[in-house]
Amino acid sequence: MFNEYDEQALAFLKETGTTMKFRFLKVGNIPYWNDKYEHNIYSVTMKNKNGEMKIRFYDSYANYKAHKKPREYDVLCCLEKYDVGSFWDFCDEFGYEAKQLHKNDPCKRCPERDTCTVYCDYHKDYTAYQIYKGCKKEYTDLIGMFTEEQMEKLRDIN
Repeated sequence: MFNEYDEQALAFLKETGTTMKFRFLKVGNIPYWNDKYEHNIYSVTMKNKNGEMKIRFYDSYANYKAHKKPREYDVLCCLEKYDVGSFWDFCDEFGYEAKQLHKNDPCKRCPERDTCTVYCDYHKDYTAYQIYKGCKKEYTDLIGMFTEEQMEKLRDIN
């Protein structure tokens, strides 16, 4: 069903000369969420004259059950359109608990263990830090593709 949200998303893509392509990958659960529901998982490529970005998109359970494909709006409204700041800022904003580690007791599993002084959920299961890095990359990719004026219009899609 086409609605005003779809119109807004398609108008943004047209105005910015951006294409969006969906490629179905598989059916699965959303990692890190202890999710017991199946979702269709897509690789989504967005491209314009300024750049290209790819994301993994986990469609809604409702779309999975109804055998519906995601819309451009579904992707655009989920993108990280603001800088999440430092890892500490991210943890504070999104509810992850982070504590300073003693400098002589780094986490052995941390890929940045030589310089890392952070303890949070990530060090148990990589969750917070992986999500943080994904958000940072997504935002960086977006500001590489769009002007600040275009980013403001993208932020209005929600």
